[in-house]
Amino acid sequence: MNAIKHGLHGISYSQLSRVLMDEDDDINAKIHFGISKGSKRVSLLRSRAQEASNSRFLFFSSDYIHEKFTPISGTVFDLQEYKFNIKNATQSVHEMNEWLSGWVQEPIGTIFHESILCADRLIFMYTFKFHADWITNFDPKLTKNETFYDDKGKKLIVSMMNQKSKNRIYDSPGSKFRILFKTCQEGRYHSAVVLPNEGTSVQEVLNRLPINQIVTYYKNSAFKEAHVKMPKFKIFARTDLVETLKLFGITYIFERNQLNFRKIMNHNVFIGNITQISNLVVDETGSTEPSPTKARVDQAKSTPYEFYVKRPFLFFVFSYAINIVYISAVVTNPNDA
Repeated sequence: MNAIKHGLHGISYSQLSRVLMDEDDDINAKIHFGISKGSKRVSLLRSRAQEASNSRFLFFSSDYIHEKFTPISGTVFDLQEYKFNIKNATQSVHEMNEWLSGWVQEPIGTIFHESILCADRLIFMYTFKFHADWITNFDPKLTKNETFYDDKGKKLIVSMMNQKSKNRIYDSPGSKFRILFKTCQEGRYHSAVVLPNEGTSVQEVLNRLPINQIVTYYKNSAFKEAHVKMPKFKIFARTDLVETLKLFGITYIFERNQLNFRKIMNHNVFIGNITQISNLVVDETGSTEPSPTKARVDQAKSTPYEFYVKRPFLFFVFSYAINIVYISAVVTNPNDA
């Protein structure tokens, strides 16, 4: 949203700034980004989010943005631009859909339709893909079909990964949940599997667990030799963010009669679509690179701590260093793609 904000002016800019509660305006004020603390901060957070989840922020329009805005959109926000051709809408939407499908590595069908291509419409897309790649990945030879119970108590048969390895575990007396932490191959990032205790729902945990305190739970965890069983799962989702943003009071950028983006475009435009495309994969294979370590079930000699994920759970990817959660998901049925 900061990328959008810095292309606005007037009441649209003021409205979005109030909602974001961001008074840092030195990104626009400084052409030389080397001395802009704000641009360094935004660029750092953006690059770390991309490292963790391969995220991209892009927009589609019928015209190019002003050259003076290009350094901000590209260098600070990594906002990628695609110019569609209204005169050849069929070819444009085909290329746009193919590009998105290739990036998220998932057949997405038809996200874009010819009807949404207009000369005064901007289309913003936020995509991210995350394929879990831990320092100690699961061995695919040990994956078996086992039982999982969804949020309705229905019995499911899922592909259950299996390993014995040393992991950080948060397990506090009186807590309604336990947390398994696994370090990603890129050591600055960690995943957290939050498992509600027997008789506790995911919703109860969500009400009790302050997500911005996940690092505190990490600090209070302890290394344990653990026997981990966790289902493979994949989440692919498309989320229209326009109505959600309107609920937060962001409205002017979606109105045709507002002079929203005259700072960056030669003619008046408005935002017609803001869509998030997400692809989250957790399995044994990790990334396309060879896995550094695969733990086996016979690795631990003593009786290990059991962490069996056989009911709905929460999954997070976060940075310990800067206390930011990049990805969060609720998994109630691992078989749902």
